[in-house]
Amino acid sequence: MKKSEFLKYNGYKIIKMSLDYDNKNDSESDGLNIFYKVKEEDKDFNKVTVYQGILISPSKDFPYKLEVVIKGKFEFSKVISFEDKKNMILTNIPAIQYPYLRALISLISSQTDYEKILLPTMNFSEFLKQMKWEDILIKLKI
Repeated sequence: MKKSEFLKYNGYKIIKMSLDYDNKNDSESDGLNIFYKVKEEDKDFNKVTVYQGILISPSKDFPYKLEVVIKGKFEFSKVISFEDKKNMILTNIPAIQYPYLRALISLISSQTDYEKILLPTMNFSEFLKQMKWEDILIKLKI
């Protein structure tokens, strides 16, 4: 079986998109926060919903609070192990969805009178190594 047959991306929807002017913040540094959560849609992680977002805090160079959150649907082949699914959730899925998030940030920021924001590419395996598996899961209360 080819690697591409292990994971199917069913597209994304924009959950939140906001741009709020805030000229009261004169911070020099860029306040960039990344959000990544996974919701299991069935008991074997064959289907997952992934929420990925970026929040940029206002600064002296860009006096806007910019937030974008997208939701993506993914399906795994039933023949792969849970560990393989977990690995793909921590590396492949954020890398697949991030370019869409990155493009939305660039598009929205280009609507201002300031230089548009071009987020760098990211190594998600390094970024998510700092997080515990339990911290990225959305726990449903039943």
